[in-house]
Amino acid sequence: MRNFIQEKIEVPLLLSLLKSPSHAHILEVGCGQGIALPVLFNCCKPASLSGIDLDKTLIISAENYAREREESKLQFIMLTS
Repeated sequence: MRNFIQEKIEVPLLLSLLKSPSHAHILEVGCGQGIALPVLFNCCKPASLSGIDLDKTLIISAENYAREREESKLQFIMLTS
């Protein structure tokens, strides 16, 4: 339910308030499972879109989520110490 609310309500509302320019380079810090990234990609049409997180499991989940939606232009990065 949380992912649905984020994908369908929170991210589109935030984007409407930000009025992000198209062809921007977007980085989502703490991307978690990557729920917001496909929405960001479809709404903003960025030049590049990357998500970073500390948790390897979440990065793998985000990659799978993007793959299921055929979003091959998204990049995921795991931060290490």
